[in-house]
Amino acid sequence: MKKIITALAVAAFGVSAFAQEASVPAPERNFVVGAKFDFESRYVTQGKRRVNENTQTTISFKYFVPQTSDIGITPYADFLWMSPTDNQRNGHDLSNEGSLTLGSEIAVGDVATIDFGYKYTGWNDRASAAAMNRAYINRSNEIFVGVNKTLSLIDGNEYGDIDALAYVRYNFNTEELSYELGLEKTFSWEEVGLRLAAVYGYVDANDANGDQGGGNIHNDYGYIAVSADLSYQINSGTDVGVGVRYAYNNDGDDSAFTSDNNDDNLWWGAWIRFRY
Repeated sequence: MKKIITALAVAAFGVSAFAQEASVPAPERNFVVGAKFDFESRYVTQGKRRVNENTQTTISFKYFVPQTSDIGITPYADFLWMSPTDNQRNGHDLSNEGSLTLGSEIAVGDVATIDFGYKYTGWNDRASAAAMNRAYINRSNEIFVGVNKTLSLIDGNEYGDIDALAYVRYNFNTEELSYELGLEKTFSWEEVGLRLAAVYGYVDANDANGDQGGGNIHNDYGYIAVSADLSYQINSGTDVGVGVRYAYNNDGDDSAFTSDNNDDNLWWGAWIRFRY
């Protein structure tokens, strides 16, 4: 029954959980380097809280391939490092987390943008990763593909435009297929911006404990997440911001995973970002 309800919700709601920033338009130069420093009162992924207070550092590289047609290609690389500042949860030490994402965006005129790539995530050790993820893993490998399309709700009026996003991801280590569908809307007033986002996701893992031990356990659940972020543009390459987020998941309703995975989370975050 839960899978039927989830499928209906996916069909009706119509990604990327909490990107916290709008897409950066192509600059005058082709190669762009960015750095983003976040503080988050909670670290929530796929609707679940992993750790409490944490800092996150993201280094990004983008190359806007010179266009010779209506097709725009932008290869990119993102490196994330997450460190808990509240270093224990439920009596267990928590791990730092690092991830490397390699991908490319392909813009087809004004029709849509396709995003696809590979993501590797690793943690310090298996025990601390288990405390965070409820799984016996210390690394994961994932491929993904997504589509971003601007929808015009009011003909001829850009204020009625809204971004719709859809992503599919597959994690080889947990044999996990996940889906995300989301909506985003950004408002701008000179240096001030407001970004609103909502996401629905569904996760279906055939080896939820991972492939490094702990037994093969199937687990699936759905989640929702919403966010509101207020930003201030200091100059053309620097902005700061603060936002509030909320997420809920129904994990544990009919599975073995019942230890505080089924909960809702309300938290806040702040950042400063540079682009060159």
